[in-house]
Amino acid sequence: MKFLEHGLFGHCYSYVFTHPWIIPGHVWREIKWFCQRGWRGYSDRDCWSIDGYLLKILPPMVAGLRDRGIGYPCDMESREEWEKLLSIILMGLEANQRICDLDYDEGTYEALQLMSDRGLFLLAKHFNSLWD
Repeated sequence: MKFLEHGLFGHCYSYVFTHPWIIPGHVWREIKWFCQRGWRGYSDRDCWSIDGYLLKILPPMVAGLRDRGIGYPCDMESREEWEKLLSIILMGLEANQRICDLDYDEGTYEALQLMSDRGLFLLAKHFNSLWD
């Protein structure tokens, strides 16, 4: 279960064991955020870091569109061109995620920033073409 990966609700197990009164509050918030996502498509928690939330959900969606997509935009020459463009967008999103996670060396930052800028530019340019 995801909430158990790094302890319980993001706390180490010993803290939760010595502070059991925090569990109902965490459970209540998780249920509330789940219901908010169902009702309005996003939760208050998602708004705390919109960029982080989008970087979590967009890459799998773009990869799925690239791998399983049927159509491609009218201004593209072929399906292969569209798949290549989606791959560039995906690499840009992944580079941006690495920058946000501080997962880079001094020498790779500029390359990651260029990939991120290019991918986000193409995402914005072809935003209305992201359909299947």
